[in-house]
Amino acid sequence: MVLLRLALVAMMAAATWAAAGALAAPQRKSAAPALQTDSRKMIAPQALAGFYRDLARLEAGEIDQLHIVQLGDSHTAGDVFSGRLRSRFQQMFGAAGRGAMPPGKTFPGIRQKEVSLSQGGAWTMRNSKLGNPDDLAYGLSGFVAVSGQGGGWMQVSPTEDRLFQSARIDFLHADSGGAFDVLLDGEAVETVSTEGPDGRPGHVEVAAPHGARVLGLATSAPDVRIKGWSLFEARPGVLVESFGIVGATVRVVERWHPASVAADLEALRPSLVILAYGTNEGFEVTLDLAEYRSTFARVLGRWRHRAPVLVAGPPDGRRAAPACKEKPKKGRKPPPCRWFTPANLPLVRGIQRQEAQALGAAFWDWSAQMPEPGGIERWVKAEPPMARGDYVHFTTLGYESAADALFEQLMDGYAQFKAKSLPVKPR
Repeated sequence: MVLLRLALVAMMAAATWAAAGALAAPQRKSAAPALQTDSRKMIAPQALAGFYRDLARLEAGEIDQLHIVQLGDSHTAGDVFSGRLRSRFQQMFGAAGRGAMPPGKTFPGIRQKEVSLSQGGAWTMRNSKLGNPDDLAYGLSGFVAVSGQGGGWMQVSPTEDRLFQSARIDFLHADSGGAFDVLLDGEAVETVSTEGPDGRPGHVEVAAPHGARVLGLATSAPDVRIKGWSLFEARPGVLVESFGIVGATVRVVERWHPASVAADLEALRPSLVILAYGTNEGFEVTLDLAEYRSTFARVLGRWRHRAPVLVAGPPDGRRAAPACKEKPKKGRKPPPCRWFTPANLPLVRGIQRQEAQALGAAFWDWSAQMPEPGGIERWVKAEPPMARGDYVHFTTLGYESAADALFEQLMDGYAQFKAKSLPVKPR
């Protein structure tokens, strides 16, 4: 059975989303007491009471699925950190599928955990971090795949021989939009027209009651605009859906279209949003800290209107000294390379912590989960290595170690919630 629905409700919901930051954001609290920046423990776990309430409802069978959405930069885009979180949550609370993903291959060599991706033909991957944000109505994924002359195809399938029982493809209408076919295991099950008012979000849902292995789409037309796709399993559980853009800062969120974001949120209804930005801002030499504080508070306030929020402060990172890039003179050995912490990185982390406290969000310091002193330098030199030689990104072991630390702290908070030590606050 195939169900085709257009997300018309998104146009009404968009007004709420667009105004949330200014009109309905939580009020700032009075100055909080000073906190240790090196604390491994989560700050203000009581801000996640709504999330813990939904976890309890899931365990009690009152709801079938619970969505956790992570937004961030390259630490999120690789899906190793978020993939580990997904694995831990699904092992404990049930696996409801891979959930929502960006469309196709957003970056060369990019991979998503638990799925296999392939595509061909004339696709242009449009990135909300680049170009004019008014050109396309970007949603939560921050990407839109646009077909060119001759069209193209793409497909996604779960790994480990898992099946999905329903799927969804999100797209944008266009004045001259073409049509695409939806395929299950290579068989076309629906043809969808994307012609309509430019930028209006739409979606198609397909059911596979007996299970399917491959979701695909194919078009021979230009200007088909795909926002993302989702795979769901017909059983209760948690979905951890991550949307990361390499090189992104929190400013990218304000380049997304309100109606498009509203349509995505209407579909997902997240019980928890993790904001994981800050590394790229911290490496900006000319960063205006006052402007950054204002932007971060505005974005955080908007999301706090929609769901409990956990701010994941940026991990430790290092930048190579200028001398490291100089070629040694002939016959001389290169001098030892010195790596140093960018001056703005701890300041960005501090701003995030302060604004999280002021606006009623939880804060988790990623850098505090790393060894002190030395942080990422010690992880680069560890055996086996836990960080890569760029002194910014991590190996699988490093990302999974950090994700495990976050999961354990979230579960500590959940245990306290169930013991009635945390107040329940309605979302």
